[in-house]
Amino acid sequence: MNTTIYLDHNVIVGVAGLPAWTDAESELACIERLRAQGVRFVLSAWHMYELAKSGDVDNVRRYCAFVEALQPLWANNPIAVKRAELLRFLGPSLGSTATDMPTIEPFSDSVDDMWASYGESGIQSESFSGVVRALQADPGFLREINEAANLTPEAIVTGRRAHQDGRLKQAEPIIDREYFAGLLQCEPSDPRVNELLDDIKAVYCACPAIAVEDIITHVRVKESFTPRAAHASDLQHTLIALAYCTAFVTDDKNLLENARVTRNKLSLPTQLSRRPTGVSVRFQPKTQN
Repeated sequence: MNTTIYLDHNVIVGVAGLPAWTDAESELACIERLRAQGVRFVLSAWHMYELAKSGDVDNVRRYCAFVEALQPLWANNPIAVKRAELLRFLGPSLGSTATDMPTIEPFSDSVDDMWASYGESGIQSESFSGVVRALQADPGFLREINEAANLTPEAIVTGRRAHQDGRLKQAEPIIDREYFAGLLQCEPSDPRVNELLDDIKAVYCACPAIAVEDIITHVRVKESFTPRAAHASDLQHTLIALAYCTAFVTDDKNLLENARVTRNKLSLPTQLSRRPTGVSVRFQPKTQN
């Protein structure tokens, strides 16, 4: 399996965009060295959204050029990944055999395939730069995403209040039932949901993206940081990064700490670092013919 390193949006800005890190040159050299050794870097649709909000033309140009040269893997829709995890978990009880068990595909090789995981049929052979330009040309679409993200701070505050007065713990069985039903696209009373709730610890063990979402959501409710709209994209970055990548690189101190707590609670092997140079990669020696 390839070594995969998820680079947060702020890392791409730091190494290739504006304002650049003071150590950008050495970090870029590290990324190129790792690429030459076969490491695959991972980005997501959220990088497109976050860059499209930038009003700095030079930053957008430099960022896009870097991503096109990087030829990254693309993190698939977290909802699709979580749904596949559940269906695979339920497979044996539904009579699935080893050959027809659902596959979990956290990454795509192209932007087109990544969009397909969202149920979108994008433009054939679409590029990162093309999507960013399309988003910037459609203020209405960006506004819709911004409005959804702006609900995140209040959601975190509400969750904190519910945690403090005990309402969150009381409501968790209902929340979990609705959550699983939503992923399976079924009624909350569906027998498959009952099966999941009856052995929820096993679900978390078998479904890493679902487990990461559960823990990091509770971490954000319990901590005292100031909630902001950017925490919506932070969560989306973290699910695939922690569940399926070798390493997650982010220069966001708060997000890094939330990821560290989540990783430790779940005993995940994912490395965490603020810089690409902080990732330790081991390669298998090549065998001689």
